[in-house]
Parts: sequence; C-alpha cells; structure tokens
Amino acid sequence: MLLPTLLLATQVLTVPPLGSWLDRTERLSAVRATLFVGNACVTVTCVCLALLTGEAAREGTLEPSVKTVLLFGGVLVFSCVAEAMSQAQSLAISRDWVIQICESDSELLASLNASLQQIDLSAAVLSPLLLGLLLNAVRPEARVLVGAAVIGGVNQC
Repeated sequence: MLLPTLLLATQVLTVPPLGSWLDRTERLSAVRATLFVGNACVTVTCVCLALLTGEAAREGTLEPSVKTVLLFGGVLVFSCVAEAMSQAQSLAISRDWVIQICESDSELLASLNASLQQIDLSAAVLSPLLLGLLLNAVRPEARVLVGAAVIGGVNQC
C-alpha cells in the first residue's frame, strides 16, 4: 500500500515542475535525460530488490536492520524517481512530437492520441499479466530475483 501511494504522490508533486522544465528544455535532450535517469532508477530498484531477497534468504526472515531499511528505502525512492521520469517522457511525447507529426490535421492528432492511449493501456494490462504467468512457472523462492531480472532486463532494451 505504501508504494502505490508514494507513486501517486510523486505524480501529483512532480508532473507540474517537470512540465515547466520540458517547456524550457530542448525536447530531444530532455527525453534522453529522462530516459537515462528512469532506466538507471529501475535498474537500481531491481538491484535493491535482489539484495533484499538475498538478505531474507540468508537470514530466513527479513528482520529490520540498517541495511534492510536502506534497501527498502532505495526501492521506494528510486521507484518514485523512475515514475516521475516516465511521466516526463510521456508528457514530452504528447506535447511536442505527436503535434509535429500531425502538423495541422486535428483528426490525425485525435486518432494518434487515441492510439497512443490504447498502447499505454494495453501495456499496463498485459505486462503484469505476462509477468505473473512467468513468475507462476518459477520456484517460489526465486520469484523476486526472476521478477527483478526480467523487469530490469526489459527496461534496458
């Protein structure tokens, strides 16, 4: 419950300043920066999850310690930064590139925006389903490591 709440709060608090930053920045360099930072944050989050899993396996349980609190905090912080970068990428694409592609054709703009929305929603529904099916085929003790590896690997592609 904590992570979804933090992700929504991140969106509410960071999208307006990121939108202002995007307006002042050359789009391609802004998208490159947000893509790099977002991918790096997802990778660090996956590493933190893998380390937490290793810690739990080694101890038999996940007792609160400085290391586990820092790793869990890393998961939360880097997940929130990755979400903010993802929102900035979507904003940059919908604000500038789609409009440039469509020029002054409002019907094409509406159609392209609808298509992009369908792709986003399809990915939001299908990716957890496919990951869940994959993880269901894996041994329970390896699920977090496999999930972190798949998410980190797909994100880097």
